[in-house]
Amino acid sequence: MATANSHLSSLMEKLKTEEDVVSYLQEKGIIPKRKLCANKHYMKKRMRDGTICWRCSHKACGVRISVRRGTWLEGSTLPLKTVVLFLYAWSKELTSIRFCIEELGINHGTAVDYNSYVREICAEDLLRHPVQIGGPGKTVDLDEIVFSRDLTRYKYIHSGEKSCHFVICGISFSRSRKLTKHS
Repeated sequence: MATANSHLSSLMEKLKTEEDVVSYLQEKGIIPKRKLCANKHYMKKRMRDGTICWRCSHKACGVRISVRRGTWLEGSTLPLKTVVLFLYAWSKELTSIRFCIEELGINHGTAVDYNSYVREICAEDLLRHPVQIGGPGKTVDLDEIVFSRDLTRYKYIHSGEKSCHFVICGISFSRSRKLTKHS
C-alpha cells in the first residue's frame, strides 16, 4: 500500500518547473487546455518573466493574458506550485493554519481564505452533482451542524432567525457484515 509520503514525493517529482505545474493543473481541469482570445484566435502557452501566460497565436493580435484568467485562480498571487501542494494537503486534511504557515509558507489570512474557498468549491460541486447516500441494505449516520457568525444567534434559530446555516452530513455504511455463531 502506498503511503501519503510516497504520493507527495511522486507529486513533487512531477512539478519541477512552472510548465510542469501548469500542465498538471490542465490535466486536472483547473486550467483549460485551450484558450481563445477576445478575437476568437487560439492562444498558446508562453513563458514570460518566469511565469506562463496565454499568448494569441495570431500575429496581428498578440494578446497576452494570465493562465489563471477565467479560472478560480484568477486574482490569486499564490505560486501555482503552492496551490497544488495546498490542494494535496487539503485532500489529506492537513491544512491547519499552523501547517500552512510552517510547511507551505502561506500566511495566516491566505490559509484561511484558501481553506474557505476550497470548501465553497466542493459545496458548489455537490449542489450541481448531488450524491445519494443510503439505500437498501445501508446504514446512514447523520449529523447536524449549525454555522452562525454570532454564537448568541444560535438560540434564536427557532424564532425564525435566518442568519444561521444548517449543514446535514451523512456517512453511509454497508451492511455487508454477516453475523455468524461460533461454538
